[in-house]
Amino acid sequence: MTPFKDIGNVPFDVNVLSSIFPNNKHINEKARALERAGRIVRLKKGMYVASSMETGRELSKELIANHIYGPLPF
Repeated sequence: MTPFKDIGNVPFDVNVLSSIFPNNKHINEKARALERAGRIVRLKKGMYVASSMETGRELSKELIANHIYGPLPF
């Protein structure tokens, strides 16, 4: 079972990776390795989403856009 199955297609940051891989001291290097392996997709610096190959779910463009841009301040 993949550790990203529970996350689904919700974007996450490196803190979530730290909780998934607690024994890894170099989490940014781990993120790059996971990205190169196609297990996660980098959305922007420090923000990722599990690939559809890992989760078995299609990526949601709307959910990704909401996490990248967030609500507009008024």
